Amino acid sequence: MHSRHNDTQAHRFFEHGTLATGAVTIQRRAADLYTAWRRLSNLPRFVDHLRSVQVIDSTRSRWLAARPGGGDVSWDAEIIRDEPNVAIAWKSLKGAQVPNAGTIRFRELGHDRGTEVKLSLEYLPPGRGFVDVLAKPTGNDGRSTLHAALHRFRQVMETGEVPVARPEDARKQLSRVPAPRPALTAARTVGT
Repeated sequence: MHSRHNDTQAHRFFEHGTLATGAVTIQRRAADLYTAWRRLSNLPRFVDHLRSVQVIDSTRSRWLAARPGGGDVSWDAEIIRDEPNVAIAWKSLKGAQVPNAGTIRFRELGHDRGTEVKLSLEYLPPGRGFVDVLAKPTGNDGRSTLHAALHRFRQVMETGEVPVARPEDARKQLSRVPAPRPALTAARTVGT
């Protein structure tokens, strides 16, 4: 008998790492979602605490994140798996202040039901270092931040923007992502 539990387990990179996982269904094709995430410079649109992700070459990048209470932390990472429209995995390079690794997977559900996106992030906190980096000033842990990132990713990919509560937040919005293809958009009937 095939166990679905084995399909959903995240790959572990660190023997004593902290693992956060989450999933969301997004009304877009897997190819669109893969392309948006693979363009690493887009990631600060989805992950609130990221200030920038600078592409160094086809597999390496430099990440800069805000630390709650002030200051920044940075690390270099390398893509260790790149399966177009299916999965991307990355791991921080040796010497990172924040040893971490992650995997994002895309699985189209068929019948215009969108794409299931699964994200796992593992980090090796030196004390509370990386948890502090992941946490917002409100005290969220890595899991809360991961779920918020998935929620923002869905909002941006389905609507082209993240709703903002304050005008100053609106200025942080970057270029819009194209609206979803009609085939994956739920039908709506407008009554008179």
